[in-house]
Order: sequence, then C-alpha cells, then structure tokens
Amino acid sequence: MQILNKNILYYGDHKYDKAVNYSQSFFNFPITLNYGEKHNRTKYIIGAGTSDHITLFKYGIFIYVISENNGLSYLSLQVINTELKEIESDIFLDSSSLDSEDIENLINLSPEEQLKQLFHYL
Repeated sequence: MQILNKNILYYGDHKYDKAVNYSQSFFNFPITLNYGEKHNRTKYIIGAGTSDHITLFKYGIFIYVISENNGLSYLSLQVINTELKEIESDIFLDSSSLDSEDIENLINLSPEEQLKQLFHYL
C-alpha cells in the first residue's frame, strides 16, 4: 500500500538527532520519516536528497522508501522495520553499480515495479 508523504516526511529536520538511526551530525539537516500514531511517532533519517522523488510503501511491519533522482541517475531503496524500529537494509544504485541504460530503465518504471526490481539487489 502506498503511503502519502505529505504529513510524515520532514525536509531539513533540525531535530534529526532524535531519530532511532541517528549516529552522527550532518552539515545539512536531513529528511526524516516520522511514522506511527500521532503522539507516539518514531523518527528515521532517510537517505534521500531534497531534489529526490520519494515514494513510500507499507506492507505489514515494513516501510519501503524509494528515492529516485532522474537528473543524477540514481535510485535507492531503504527497508524500515517498524516493529524493531530500525533500517533493516538498503541499496543505492547509480552508474558505478549498473549501466546507465539499466538505471534509466529502472527510473522509468512505475514505483510498484521499481520496488519489485529493487528487491533483487538487496
């Protein structure tokens, strides 16, 4: 099930040190995903930039974060386990890991198809 990003993604979150996966300070404030019940949300730092197109899916206890940037030709997937409150796995694909044509083919797929294809790289 696709999740609407509107109310759970915070760009430039200056309180990112409260994220469960916080491990170091950043020069720029990152994007965080704040997920859960209204007054009991868990914050996760996601590996996406401000110019990335971000798509979220939730299946069971997992949230899948797809970040794509057509201009810079990369695509990434983060798998968040909401039960354990941790990033379970992630993958970043760009021209150093795949041919440019393969990256473009992945970027041009629908988000659902991207998710299916990115599972193969985890």
